[in-house]
Amino acid sequence: MKTVATKTKQLGAITASPAAMTDPKKREEAASLKKQIAAVLDKSDAIAQSSPQVAKIQQAAGALALQAGDYKKGLEYAQKAVALAQAQDDEKELEAALRTRAIGELWSGDYPAAAEDARKALALAPQDRNAQAVWHFARGRARAGGETA
Repeated sequence: MKTVATKTKQLGAITASPAAMTDPKKREEAASLKKQIAAVLDKSDAIAQSSPQVAKIQQAAGALALQAGDYKKGLEYAQKAVALAQAQDDEKELEAALRTRAIGELWSGDYPAAAEDARKALALAPQDRNAQAVWHFARGRARAGGETA
């Protein structure tokens, strides 16, 4: 089974090529991928809405939305997950939620916020390679833009 990220990447590759979009098979493939992604996101939204007090579900819904390119929705879910994990004093879920929010901030271009959230995630789980990567990249981008992180 392909992930949302893989399907989104495939869709981007097809729609980025004007020549591919003139091919009926490619247009059909793109339409199918869009439907598959939308179905996964609809199911994820339904699950997240039915479990508003579960940080792990909010974090997972955020990660899926981010993979599909819906940064606003992904960040909203990640923010809910951070707040829930903090309220429940759950460090494991807080680290995952902070990492997810950092990824969304990174992809949205908010490098200082991404670096800060990745730093917070690393304080909870220093060996998290994803958080390390986000922190290094976001920190570098923030500094290159003249901002501090």
